[in-house]
Amino acid sequence: MNAIRLALLGCGACALFLCNSAAGLTPDRQISQYAHNAWRVQDGFLAGFSFALTQTKDGYLWIGTKAGILRFDGVRFVPWTTLDNERLQHSEVNSLLGSHDGSLWVGTRFAGLWRWKDQRLTHFQNTEAHITAIFEDSRGTIWFAQEALEDGKDGPLCRVVAEGVRCYGPKDGIPLATGESITEDRAGHIWLGTDTGLVDWTPHSVSTYNPNGLKSNKGLAGIDALAVGSDGSALVGIEKSGSGLGLQQVVGGSLEIDCHAGVGWQ
Repeated sequence: MNAIRLALLGCGACALFLCNSAAGLTPDRQISQYAHNAWRVQDGFLAGFSFALTQTKDGYLWIGTKAGILRFDGVRFVPWTTLDNERLQHSEVNSLLGSHDGSLWVGTRFAGLWRWKDQRLTHFQNTEAHITAIFEDSRGTIWFAQEALEDGKDGPLCRVVAEGVRCYGPKDGIPLATGESITEDRAGHIWLGTDTGLVDWTPHSVSTYNPNGLKSNKGLAGIDALAVGSDGSALVGIEKSGSGLGLQQVVGGSLEIDCHAGVGWQ
């Protein structure tokens, strides 16, 4: 996104609208009637194209951009450095996470995974791949998705273990692909969206789903959004222009089409 938009909707909640109709807080109000502000690159507010947004427990908003991290306090955007003026080894920040313990997790394109906690900046070794998404599960474990190395040394799904990382790939049943999104369902399964498909994974089982429209999609944007519904279903957002994929749904181990008819999965 090349602009950060903060909207005040009713009591501050954001809603995800699927194909089925749902009543808003005030159905007779137009979207233009809600209060909102937009801060754009061309207006000089942002240092570069923005890729990620998160909030830490202290209330600050953090924006990951092509030119580094900005911290927003509701009034000002400030380029972020540590108290010792320490900086990330590479400026392009693609993913951010504010975890429950107050840490800020940072995924970069060329310098791997970083953590800012208790005024200390930590770099996790052997994470030089492109970090595309960071996720905290229900047990407080930090996971991240990355661009898997062609030699198969590190797979697309990794978790933080103490001060190191453990990655999962083909030997664990996860295809060699570029990880793009992560979520967890109520059963504790980790869902990984990649450039070519979807993986439902635990250390003891794995299921993969490969939509026809992503067969030749290696290296391009694919499943870049995942969420778990209140009924336990997995919602899958696929960025594939012109393919008719859009929003898909996985329910009870079977695949259902949301919004689009006639889209084939295998």
